[in-house]
Amino acid sequence: METDFPYRNLIVVNPTEEPIKIDIPVFSEEWIETHRQLGLEVITIKEEQTFLSNFRKAKVKLDQLKSEKELL
Repeated sequence: METDFPYRNLIVVNPTEEPIKIDIPVFSEEWIETHRQLGLEVITIKEEQTFLSNFRKAKVKLDQLKSEKELL
């Protein structure tokens, strides 16, 4: 199956304590927006971007959020 989807990969960060089920594969922008509305951070990765550097940035951001929550 071929699609005209503009991203190569996605990174989904769940900063909440609530587990969220994600149906894969993703073939539409609507899917991304739906999951963002659930409170997830969905990072789109285009062909010219690298997964690893985006993953590392997302991990740092999530770790910072967790640290802030622990201080409360």
